[in-house]
Amino acid sequence: MKNLPESINVIFEPTAACNLRCLHCYHSDTEYFEGIMPFDTVDRFLNAIKPHYKNVNIIWHGGEPLLAGYDFFRTIYERFERFALDTSRVFNYSIQTNGTLLNEQFADLFAQTHTGISISYDGAYNNVLRQETDKVENAIEMLKRKGIEFRCLSTISKKSVIHLIEIYEFFKS
Repeated sequence: MKNLPESINVIFEPTAACNLRCLHCYHSDTEYFEGIMPFDTVDRFLNAIKPHYKNVNIIWHGGEPLLAGYDFFRTIYERFERFALDTSRVFNYSIQTNGTLLNEQFADLFAQTHTGISISYDGAYNNVLRQETDKVENAIEMLKRKGIEFRCLSTISKKSVIHLIEIYEFFKS
């Protein structure tokens, strides 16, 4: 194998659909495309990178990527794994999710595939920009119970900046 560049970062949007309409989202006042990425898109991507990169960092993003469904992710991970075995490539995964659909089945799949989980969550002020805080907090508690590491991505906006120190202290604790 020739000397390949070390890595590439790729953001995949399995779907642009979203189950929330967060106030700060650039999609919030537009139509969300409800389709799901066809598997042949992933296959074309894999063929395109084949001669070029040793390590491929995949970020699942959206919309809300979990709306693509568990079977979509299971199938995609199987395709990536087959490709990795056939080509000696290494894939690293992460997902940015609003957390409302994160259940034990997804959590177990992400733990098995070493997918880094990042949840959009603004702590005690989550409802300033987002909705469904109870669902997000339940998902966070489930991940904690299972011992699955995760991160939170908090958005500070004009509406929440007055609570900046409280938000910081919340996450610090």
